[in-house]
Amino acid sequence: MTPPVIHHAADAPRPGAGRSTGPRRDARPARSAALRRRGLGWPLLLALLVLGVSGNPEPLLLESFSSPAVAWTLPHPPGAQVTVTGGTLTLDLSGPHLDLVSYAPGPFGNARMEATLARQGASHAMAGLICRAPDTRRLQGHAFLLRGDGQHGVVRFGDGAAQLLSRGQLGSRPAGPLRLALECVGDRLAAFVDGNKVAELRGLSLPPEGLLGSVALTQGDPQAFTARFDDVRVTAAQTVSGPLLAAAPPRTGDVLQRESFSDPASGWPVDERALYHYVDERLRYHYVDGQYRITPLGQRAVWSVTDDLLRPAPADVRAEVTLTLGPGPAGGAGGLTCRQVIGPEGTSSFYAFTVAADGAAQITPFTDDRAGVPVAQAPAGTVPVQVGRPLRLRVECVGDRLALLVGDQKVVEVHDRRLTGPGQVGVMATQPEALDQGATVALFDDLVLIQP
Repeated sequence: MTPPVIHHAADAPRPGAGRSTGPRRDARPARSAALRRRGLGWPLLLALLVLGVSGNPEPLLLESFSSPAVAWTLPHPPGAQVTVTGGTLTLDLSGPHLDLVSYAPGPFGNARMEATLARQGASHAMAGLICRAPDTRRLQGHAFLLRGDGQHGVVRFGDGAAQLLSRGQLGSRPAGPLRLALECVGDRLAAFVDGNKVAELRGLSLPPEGLLGSVALTQGDPQAFTARFDDVRVTAAQTVSGPLLAAAPPRTGDVLQRESFSDPASGWPVDERALYHYVDERLRYHYVDGQYRITPLGQRAVWSVTDDLLRPAPADVRAEVTLTLGPGPAGGAGGLTCRQVIGPEGTSSFYAFTVAADGAAQITPFTDDRAGVPVAQAPAGTVPVQVGRPLRLRVECVGDRLALLVGDQKVVEVHDRRLTGPGQVGVMATQPEALDQGATVALFDDLVLIQP
C-alpha cells in the first residue's frame, strides 16, 4: 500500500517546492528518439516528477506541530501524556516503568522517518522512533532508542515483551537537540543520528507496512522525563541509505556491561519506598551506600535483573560481582544467575551460582521459578566466608560448561545443556526454610559482564 502525501496545513509546499529551479528544459527533459522508440519516455518523466530532478524524494508526510490540530495519536495513560505544545510533539512521563508512544497517520511501507529530538530530565530514560507498528493500541514494532548517556539500541516490541536486537554507544554524550532518522525497508532497518549511521540490521521479520511514531520510556528511573519531537519528515525509501554498517563482534575480554550500583536510577528493581530513599530493613530490593541489597523475606529464593532495555543478554558470558553476606542464617546464600529468560507467564528459567554463609557452594538450574536438583556442589567450609567481608565471585557460562570461582580459585564446575540460549545475568539471594536465625542479607557491588 502506497500512503498518500500528507502535509500539515502550515507546511504545505509552495507550487514547485522541492523541484529544480533551473531552466525549464532541465525540469522537463525532452524525450529522445531512442526513448520514444522504446516507450520509456513517460515512465522516466513520471519517475523524475515523483523524485524531483534533484534526486530528493517528495515527502509522504511533513509535520512541524505548529498547530495543535494534528492527526497523531495523543494518549494520556496514568502518569504520562502526549501533547502538542510550543511547536513540538511533547511526551511527558512522571515516574518509573512508564512508556509512551504517539503514532503518525499512516500506515507506511518502505519509508524513512526523520525527527528532531530534545530531551529533558531522567538520564536513564530513552526516546526515539518506531516503525512497522500494526496498530495504535500499545507499544509495538521496531524502535531505535537513545539514552541520555549516548547508549542506543534497536528493540523489538510485541506480545508484551521487548527484545534487544542491537546496541551501541555514540562517540560523545549527546548535548542539545539531535536529528534522528529510522529507515525500515524490506527486511532491513537502519538508524541515524545527526546524519551518521549508528545501527543497521538485516534479515528482520518486518511486516510489509505499519505505523511510524515517536516513543519514550523511563524504565527504572524515578525522575520525570520529557521528550520533544519536531520537524518530522517521512519519505519513501527503496533501499537503506549509506554504506553497509558492519558491527564488529566483541573480542575475548571485552567488557559488555559494568554496573557500580551507585545510581539508584540505573534500572535494577527496587521496592516502591526505596525510590524515595527511605531505607527500611524490611525492604526486599533496594540500593544502599553504593551497593544493591536483596533480602528474601518469606521466600526461599529471590533474584533480580536490570530492566534496562539496552542490557546485553548473551548465551556465552563471564560475569563477576562483589558479594557481601550480612548477619543471618548459615544456609543463607547469595550469587549470580546467567541465561535468565522470562516465559510467557512471567516465570523465569536460569542457572544459579551461589555461595552460602557456611562456605558451601552450588550451581542449580531453575525452571519456571522452581529450583531443580543442584548439578554441582561443594560442601560447607569450602569457601572462606566471613560476615561483612566482601568476596569476588566469578561465573563462566560458555557453551555447556558452567563454572563458579571465588577470586581465582575454581570452586565448582559442570557440563549441562538444559539452558544454552541467550539470557540475562542477574543477582540472587536464598533463604533456608527456618527464619529463627534471621533473614539472609546479600549486598552486591561492581558487577561486570565480559566476553569469554
